[in-house]
Formats: sequence, structure tokens, C-alpha cells
Amino acid sequence: MIKNRDILILTQPLNINYGGILQAYALQSVLRRMGYNVTTDKHSNFYQKRSIFNDIVDYIHGKILEINIFGHKLPFIKYSTMPAKSRYINRHMSRFIMENMQVTELLTWRNRLNRREINKYDTFIVGSDQVWRPQYNDWQPNYFFEFIDKKKEVKRIAYAASYGVDLSEYAEELQLKCGRLLKQFDAVSVRETAGIKLTKDLFNVDAEFVLDPTMLLDKEDYNRIIDKYPIEIKKEGIMVYILDESERKKEIIQMISSKLNCEVNQVNKVKELSLKTCGNIDECVIEPIEKWIAEFRDCDFVITDSFHGTVFSLIYNKPFITIVNNSRGASRFESLLTKFNLQDRVIDESNYSGIDMISSQIDFNSVNTKLIELREKSIDFLTNAVN
Repeated sequence: MIKNRDILILTQPLNINYGGILQAYALQSVLRRMGYNVTTDKHSNFYQKRSIFNDIVDYIHGKILEINIFGHKLPFIKYSTMPAKSRYINRHMSRFIMENMQVTELLTWRNRLNRREINKYDTFIVGSDQVWRPQYNDWQPNYFFEFIDKKKEVKRIAYAASYGVDLSEYAEELQLKCGRLLKQFDAVSVRETAGIKLTKDLFNVDAEFVLDPTMLLDKEDYNRIIDKYPIEIKKEGIMVYILDESERKKEIIQMISSKLNCEVNQVNKVKELSLKTCGNIDECVIEPIEKWIAEFRDCDFVITDSFHGTVFSLIYNKPFITIVNNSRGASRFESLLTKFNLQDRVIDESNYSGIDMISSQIDFNSVNTKLIELREKSIDFLTNAVN
């Protein structure tokens, strides 16, 4: 096996998304175990033009935050720029990335492509998350490696790329451009079975199904993350991780709590970066990733509308209900749970008549057997693609 490959991963920007950061961490971890040098680009959505003045102001505020970040009140924060607020609110996420991942920036501080950095790599991987969903990306061709010199001899791989939906969101011109780029790839895989058909219909390219990178690791891998950062959590009860709140979802949560006679533990989601909603900047700080994982490990039941919330319920063998999140892409949930014959664990907030099945048992022996099988196939794809 060739071990001297230098791999660059492009994914959604590493921002304030638990699942987004963990899937990037997991893909790096698996490739490192294979013996490769792996780096992930932090931003990926290139060409967002900003003035030099904005860059200088953000840099200064960032330096001030580095000095004051540990337990100090920051009364000036409400007058600072949004990026400066984000750094403070996002500090646990940033720490996790710094401690556990190798990252780079393909843009210089003047928003120009760093060709010297790009030229370090001989293998480029795009995935996972909704990297092929135009609605979520400022410049979609980035995720088809438009920035790589056509003459450069490199490997181009898509691992678990996701459209998030089962219908095209590509305008004709964009479809043609991305199709030309995708035909230069050495291997293509997607995270949803619907994505196989969509890739063929849009670009006339064959794709394979693989698991989301978070599922390439097992719960013991994630327990080691928790153990490195011991944190006190509220054990047992119902873990609720909801990205898009609504009155209907609140009703569902209350109904399930009553039926199971369990206390609800509402996990901190990413909050609005606004002092109007938080009151105090410290109330807006996003909880550590380690705590988020530990909630799955220690709860009795999960209610979520998150794709990765569903994934970690499976990894930790927790009974769960997924409230389908149509705006964020329902196809992802259906594709994942169909693989484990658990599609009945999905309910729609507009029609939750199937909620009575919460008392039904999940055959986690069957789930774990299937997960091991799919994990082996997915790692085989990745190994063969890189080699």
C-alpha cells in the first residue's frame, strides 16, 4: 500500500455544527489510521470578497479575544464585529478542531487562492455533509475541484458527498460545469441512495453508496474523545436535540415525555448570535462537542430532527424518534434508516400519528451487524479510491 500520499479534504466550512465537525474529524481519523497525511480546509466556500479594513478589524478583535477568552467578561463584545462574537461563542468548537484535527486555509488573508498550499497535495477528497447542494454553497464548483489545475496529476475523490435532497437544485449552466468537473474524478461515492440516481441523472456519472464518515468510527472511538475532556452532564432521561424548533415539535416532545414518563433534557443547540436573544454573551456560548457526544452515551431515549443526531443514536444504540426536517433535506433520513429497516422511526411534525411506536423495541443486534457490514464496505471504497 502506498503510504506517502498527502490528502486534502474539502467539506462544509468548519463552523458551529456538531455533526459537520465530527464527520470531518472522523474522515481524517480513518485516513490517518491508513497511514496518510491528511489535512482539511477550514472554509471551502471561496471567493467571498471582503475589504482590507474588515480583515484588519476582525484580526484585532480576534487577538483581544485570545487574551480574554478564559472566564473574563467582555463588555466590549456587543460593539465588536460578528466574526469576533463568533470566535468567543464558538471557542469550544475551535478548541476541539485545534486539538484533534489538522486544518489549513486555501485562501490567503486577501481572499486569494493559496497555490503553494494547494500544490502540497496529491489527493483531494470532497465530502461529506451537503457539499453538493447548491442552496448551501456560495460557489458550488469548489466542491467539484474547479480550483485544481486541469493538467495537475492528482487523485480526485468524492467520499459520501450529499445533495441532501432527491431532486435537482442545479441550474442548467451549473449542472454542465459541475458535470464536466465530476468526469475528471477517480472515484465517486454518495451518502444517500437517492444520490446515486441524482448523480447519474445530472452528470451521467456512476456513484456508490457509502456511510457518512461519523459511522466509520465506533462508540469506543467516541468514548475516548469524551474521556479526554471529562465533563459533567445530566444522565438518563430523554435527550432532545432539535435544530429547528416549532410548536408542533414541542407538542411531540411533551407527548413522548408523558408516554415514557421520563424527564426531558434539552441539549443546547447553536443559538442566534445576538445579544437580543441571549442577553449575555456567555449564555450564547456553544457547549463542547465532548458534552454533546456524552449526552447520547448517557441518555435513555433521543428525540431529534438532526441527521447526525440520528446517526449517534444508532452508534450508541439508543431508542429514538427522528422528526423529519424537510427544509434541511428529508432524503438523508430516509436513506440512512432504510438501510437498518428503521424507517418507521421517522415521523413528520405535520402528521405524527405513528408516535405510538416509541414503545416498540429496536433490534440493535441487527443494527450493529448491518453497521459493521456497511462500515467495512465503505472503508474498502475509501482504501481502493486513495490507492
